[in-house]
Amino acid sequence: MEVIAGLALGVYPVVCELLDQYRASRKYWKNYRQFFNKFESFVMDIDDQRYNFELLLYDLMCKGPDPFWKDIDEFGPFLQIARNYTDWNNQELHEKLAMRLGSSYEFVLQRLNEICTTFEKLRQHLDIQNVRSNILWQHSNLIKDHRHSASQRQK
Repeated sequence: MEVIAGLALGVYPVVCELLDQYRASRKYWKNYRQFFNKFESFVMDIDDQRYNFELLLYDLMCKGPDPFWKDIDEFGPFLQIARNYTDWNNQELHEKLAMRLGSSYEFVLQRLNEICTTFEKLRQHLDIQNVRSNILWQHSNLIKDHRHSASQRQK
């Protein structure tokens, strides 16, 4: 009987400590899981926005009357070409965009500039080093330097 009482008195504090640790870790893991789910949702939303941005560029550059890139009729090949394209200030490109967008040209380019700026700030804020190569991160010059092209068109 004394052995059982001694064992119970020795084990009881350990069991109490384990229960306290379990409760604390359960709260930690619950918070972590909530954060992880929200972050995962955020990443998916960002990826959706990137995809929508690329679709918009595809539509502007490859579709409609007199597209800039006439020979590209699929999204995949467009992405491969656009990700390596460097001449976003091409005057012909901006003329075709201006013709296609009409009076909305400046407005659309301003909105696209805001998107690029926001994504660039996000990339810097999150300290993303190895972002997958895509149009949004690499080629924001399409939007940023459009005023130069617009002034060239007016001459």
